[in-house]
Amino acid sequence: MMRRILQLGLAAAALVTGLGAQDRDLARRLDQARGLSGIQGLPSADQVSIGNRTIAAGALVKGPVVVARGALEVVGEIDGDAVVLDGDLYIRSGGLVRGQAVALGGKVELDGGRVDGEIRSLVTAADIAAAAAERTQRTRIQKGAVLAASLVLLLLLGIATTLIAQPALDGVATELERDFGRALLVGFLAELALTPVLGLAVVGLALTIVGILLIPFAIVAYALAVAGLVTLGVLGVARLIGAALGGDSARRLSASGASLRAVVIGAAVLMVPWGLMLAGGAVWPAGEWLLGIAAAGVSWVAATAGFGATLLSRVGMRPVRASASREVPVDQYAWATPTPVTGVAAARRPVATSGAAR
Repeated sequence: MMRRILQLGLAAAALVTGLGAQDRDLARRLDQARGLSGIQGLPSADQVSIGNRTIAAGALVKGPVVVARGALEVVGEIDGDAVVLDGDLYIRSGGLVRGQAVALGGKVELDGGRVDGEIRSLVTAADIAAAAAERTQRTRIQKGAVLAASLVLLLLLGIATTLIAQPALDGVATELERDFGRALLVGFLAELALTPVLGLAVVGLALTIVGILLIPFAIVAYALAVAGLVTLGVLGVARLIGAALGGDSARRLSASGASLRAVVIGAAVLMVPWGLMLAGGAVWPAGEWLLGIAAAGVSWVAATAGFGATLLSRVGMRPVRASASREVPVDQYAWATPTPVTGVAAARRPVATSGAAR
């Protein structure tokens, strides 16, 4: 009797272990499907249909529809994506998939049906690996395009600001150079106050009927104002960095030319951490997230310090205080008429008299 109970216990333990392994394998397959197809909203492993499934003619099912360890036959319509894990997907006559049709470890067969989205059949492990490498490469290209577009946008904003509002940019850069740490602290506190200030403004507007109508416009104006201040601050940081790296060659340029050159150099430097993230991720994929955190930290410091400097400088309108007053040496003989000059007699040096002339 005891032996029988022990055998049943071992069988139950093996069954539970096997089910756990199957669930883990299914979860892994779902992660592969998400990564390879980019389909959002795939269900968890416990919500996936196991075994064969048929979408009957005339039926409309909201996607994504996921089937594992079996075949999916579509005769009706799936409003979304259709995914089969370790099985085949058949789109019969009259069947329609409005999204992607993906078979991971199987094939997709169009038998008179229609698929509006992409069709992907990844039968072998080599197919899955090749698709993963292709998607990774495509993702890197997209990130590189976003980085290039961000740099171009920052450069265009820097050029426009230098040409239109150079005094404001100079004021922000001067405030950063004066006390970078203070600007960073003020910017951090201002970021913490952004939401409460907006909330108070909305509450104040909500007290009147006209104010209620103005709330959406106030929110948009507030967001645009904050974005403008942060952008000016980032450009101020870029100008400070560019001026420090520009060297003596900037002295041969005009004031606007030197400022523009500094902004261009500084903007490029601010994008370097993101470029390192992309390059490092290609060599060390596991460390890409760490490089991304470092790049985001650098950008946050630049944006926060610039935001604080913009506020401290009153958007560049604060007068710049002279660091120290210096005496300009004056030649004691500068009052005299230069001699010898033909036909001009040297003037006498004025002498102060104590009394009235007699």
